[in-house]
Amino acid sequence: MRQADGLTHRGAVHESGSLRVRFPSPEGEGLSAVFVNTAGGIAGGDRFDIDIAAGEGTRLTLTSAAAEKVYRAESSAAVLNVALKAHDHAHLAWLPQETILFDRARVRRHIDIDLAESASLLFCEIVVFGRTAMGERMSQGEFLDCWRMRRAGRLIFAENIHLDGDIGEKLARPAVANGGSQSWWKYDMAIPQCAIAHCGSCFATS
Repeated sequence: MRQADGLTHRGAVHESGSLRVRFPSPEGEGLSAVFVNTAGGIAGGDRFDIDIAAGEGTRLTLTSAAAEKVYRAESSAAVLNVALKAHDHAHLAWLPQETILFDRARVRRHIDIDLAESASLLFCEIVVFGRTAMGERMSQGEFLDCWRMRRAGRLIFAENIHLDGDIGEKLARPAVANGGSQSWWKYDMAIPQCAIAHCGSCFATS
């Protein structure tokens, strides 16, 4: 993304496979991008790479057209790589709809965030374990989530989550999720001088 005449404009856009990005009508100074997975979901062995760079002074909001579904995998796990970079005075918002893990789904996700000293970020992620509306329990599967966040090259946040085997049983443990089936992570770095203005994580009961 680049800024011109006080407005955010698209820069270079590259798409391949089933993942597409669409840009709705201009919204004043900022720009919105919507990801669309034309395959309708993620299967074992799939790989998706998202690389976003918000140029100096740009304002970009990223979301998805629908909840992302990760189907059961008989062999290799799906791999999701997300790289977000915000240059000086850029504002980046990552607000996709939830990711739903079907029973026996296997997914490994890596999220790398690189912020300039004066950049700001709003980041929210929701993961749902099992199709709770259908009464499905995620009895088996694998979920590996690795996050790294840097400001001006300094590592300010790092987190790894690894659940495998009987995920439903592990989520039932009081020290893990106390029976919850959903998790959310929110990071609000709208105040550039703060390492993390707000961060929260919890498992919500179904």
